[in-house]
Amino acid sequence: MIYQFQNLFIIVLSFFIALEVNALAGWSEAVASSEFVKIETQFGHCTGTRISDHGHILTARHCFNACLIQSGQLEDEPIYPEEGWRSPKLYHVLEERPVYCDMSLEGKNVRAEVVATSRAFMVPSEQSSLSFLSPEMYQEFLEKSYFQSGDFAILKLQAESSARCLRISSLASSLGDAVHYYGYPGASRGGRPEGRESLGDRILMGQGLITPSILDNPCVVGDEIKLRDRYDREELILSSVDILPGASGASLLNSSGEIIGLLNSSYSNGLEMYERYCPGSAVAISIESLVLDLRTRFSREDVTQFFNCSQGN
Repeated sequence: MIYQFQNLFIIVLSFFIALEVNALAGWSEAVASSEFVKIETQFGHCTGTRISDHGHILTARHCFNACLIQSGQLEDEPIYPEEGWRSPKLYHVLEERPVYCDMSLEGKNVRAEVVATSRAFMVPSEQSSLSFLSPEMYQEFLEKSYFQSGDFAILKLQAESSARCLRISSLASSLGDAVHYYGYPGASRGGRPEGRESLGDRILMGQGLITPSILDNPCVVGDEIKLRDRYDREELILSSVDILPGASGASLLNSSGEIIGLLNSSYSNGLEMYERYCPGSAVAISIESLVLDLRTRFSREDVTQFFNCSQGN
């Protein structure tokens, strides 16, 4: 009986959230602030958030896949060696020596150390290939956080005395909570409403609500069981914030301006399937699961230093 009541509650809550999503999911011009940075590489740009007084920046790992792969700090494991270059690969991160990546940060050329990322990862194109070739192994890698829930990176730069940082939240997020982010979303493929397009040249604030399920996306298509298995996960936060490439790596913030998650992808089939605009479902790794993952590989002192922000909100 309790279980049935909980299901009814979620259904009702989903209905009201769906009514509010279009009204609250949007962008507005934001004032540039030193907490948020635009990170540019030769392959495009992402967004990062300063998270410590010591120069640490939180962002998405996929922004640096190419750098990591070229660094010699990875062990690439072909899943089907007999297939040669056509085999999807799993990249294991070795931790014997630091990895440094060249990038432009707020227009300045810098070299940043990647001090933390997931133990292993698969790039999206190889994930799709593995899903087709071996659904069982795909499920195994999903559980091991080699996909979205492992798509994070912590960079280390020389700390700037004038730069502010943001603190992580000590409170768990809840369904229906208002959330927002600051980022540099780039151009879409078109079809977006007037005033909702961006070229990645200015910082914008995106806002929305935490949603219960991937199935609340108004444009969802495909196998619902597989979609829920991939997206409706304890370590992920789904929300209606509107996100595009370029805003990857932005921090998902609560109403107090504290970090509750890291945005790294979205699910949207609106333009492709229905030829109409659909904001999709933004996917964020919860900050709790990210910190727990780090604590399995780093000392408590190291993890504390990563997020030691005394001059934040």
